[in-house]
Amino acid sequence: MIMCIKNGVRNPKQEFLDCIEVICKMIDTKTSLDYGIFSFYSDLSMNARKKLDKRIPELVENFDKVVTKFPNLKSSFKSSEIIKVKDTGEWIAGCYIVEIK
Repeated sequence: MIMCIKNGVRNPKQEFLDCIEVICKMIDTKTSLDYGIFSFYSDLSMNARKKLDKRIPELVENFDKVVTKFPNLKSSFKSSEIIKVKDTGEWIAGCYIVEIK
């Protein structure tokens, strides 16, 4: 297993995508790795223009685009619910799993 853990701060999309790509490349080679996990935590203030209910599906869609470049791999996404904190914002923890088909 390979694992990458990130705390998304200020537009981390490219950094996240780079981690997904590295996981895919490592699993897709002739190694004993069967799967990889990309875990992340994201929080937003109340003033964020785009809330997590919009951001997360877009992020997962972009992760999926990376994985589709590797025909031997498949992926899935698991997460907590979006937790809203009164007068503060919202947060979520997610786990994107990449594995051999």
